[in-house]
Amino acid sequence: RDALPLPSLEKDTIEDFIEGLHKDTDIVVEPKIDGCAVAIEYRDGIIHKAITRKGKDITRKMTNVHSVPLSVPTKDTIQIRGELYTKDVAGNVSQRIAAGYLRSKSLDPNPQLTFSGFQIINAEINQWDALDLLKKMGFKRHNCSLVPAYSLKESYKEWFRNELPTDGIVLKINDYKLQQTRPDYWQM
Repeated sequence: RDALPLPSLEKDTIEDFIEGLHKDTDIVVEPKIDGCAVAIEYRDGIIHKAITRKGKDITRKMTNVHSVPLSVPTKDTIQIRGELYTKDVAGNVSQRIAAGYLRSKSLDPNPQLTFSGFQIINAEINQWDALDLLKKMGFKRHNCSLVPAYSLKESYKEWFRNELPTDGIVLKINDYKLQQTRPDYWQM
């Protein structure tokens, strides 16, 4: 659990988040997907371990979800953070279906369950590059935007009008080095 952290994100205003950042700081804007947080570790390109936020081993269950790659094109150990959710339903229903599958004894997931990877926990790269790498590895990726901090307030209402079970957005500082100066507050 300590090696694959899945912390909850802060819930603040855009003004609070960008306070102190240069106005041209690139911010990655992603949909906040309602489901269950999952971390997956690959070793030598093969899925090794998957856990929930509480540290429960769900490896066998996640290998049966159609959108989870069983292998990735790298020999490095790579740790992916993402969300298990159900498409085309309200957020609370998505979360209930995902959690129900993870708690059940069944290894046969609802065919609508989908996994979206949105962070490489152990990579020292910019967030936008991580999203591109995840897509190349076969992970589901949703529409995201890369925008300067000064334009966040004007444009946020236009984001993510689609089929995702979402109730908001997630903001992430793109630059890895800048993230390290705000380790507990580089995303919200």
